[in-house]
Amino acid sequence: MRKATSTSCNNATIKPMIYKKRHYRLSIVFMLWLFLIIINPAWAQKESERPLVSYMVQVPDTVNRGNQFQLCIVFDIAESWYIYAPTGNNAAQGMVEAKIGFKLPKGITTVSEFKWPKPHFKGSYEVYEGKGIKISSALNTSTDLKAGHYEIKVKIRYQTCTENMCLQPIKEEFNIKIYIK
Repeated sequence: MRKATSTSCNNATIKPMIYKKRHYRLSIVFMLWLFLIIINPAWAQKESERPLVSYMVQVPDTVNRGNQFQLCIVFDIAESWYIYAPTGNNAAQGMVEAKIGFKLPKGITTVSEFKWPKPHFKGSYEVYEGKGIKISSALNTSTDLKAGHYEIKVKIRYQTCTENMCLQPIKEEFNIKIYIK
């Protein structure tokens, strides 16, 4: 029986073992990645399928009659994208400025129009970009309101752009429910 020298033993057995370990590690990484995609399908979305602009509406669940409350909309805009601020400057250049409007039920009135944060310039345009862009309006409830649920109809319009292109303007309508006690 012939004994293997340490050189041939190292060359013959260690290299395949290292290969197998790497292959095994890659399999574990792949299986973990696949498992995470199955658990959270949003990770599997292509960047182009994710919303470029999202927003969240913030209102109190309950308001006492005769009190004021804030209606806030917080925008999050994807990196390298922006929307046009409602300054009049952008519309004069042919761009669709962001706009928020609402229809209030009888007994709820506007105390102040929507307050927008200060935009910044991108070339000759005034824009918003990034996350946490908060727009708010103060509303007042009448002391004559009956207790119950009321709906505020909100309309939002904006156009999303990069430095190279703009998408078609978006118009959305939805209702917000609030309870007056």
